[in-house]
Amino acid sequence: MSGVGTNGNTGALEVYDPAQNSWEALTPLPTPKDHIAVAVADGKLYVAGGRLGSFARNLPNHDVYDPDSGTWQAAVDLPTPRSGNSAASVNAQTYVFGGEAVANAFDETERFTPLTSVWESLPPLPAARHGLAAVAVGNLIYVLASGPTPGGSASALNEVFVVLPKAGP
Repeated sequence: MSGVGTNGNTGALEVYDPAQNSWEALTPLPTPKDHIAVAVADGKLYVAGGRLGSFARNLPNHDVYDPDSGTWQAAVDLPTPRSGNSAASVNAQTYVFGGEAVANAFDETERFTPLTSVWESLPPLPAARHGLAAVAVGNLIYVLASGPTPGGSASALNEVFVVLPKAGP
């Protein structure tokens, strides 16, 4: 999904069928961009942030793809426009971590709840960084690797974000 092609940013969305060993083009992302964060929640793709070719042109866009209808819908913008960020979902909520801009890497952690269409700021990452990966396993989100400064930097950080169980009704 998305990225940089020979003609600049692309909004391409493609799905691979291993049984047929073939790719199928789906409805492209509404805004072609790169360095996006993607998470899956309740069978939908949540795409947050990204940029237009450079971290000097970060976007707050937040779009949701429904594979059942093959359509995109704009959702409430990401509060912190950024690229090189990462996302994971737990309990049908999307968590977005880190990212970069011209002057700095981000330590922001924000959570989107589709039921209420609300973003919340959560405690920041212990270390600001971009180009990171986020993987959910149960109620844990592993936030891996990344760079501490904008551009081509790297680190071997591995932190675990614990998602507390939902409170009862």
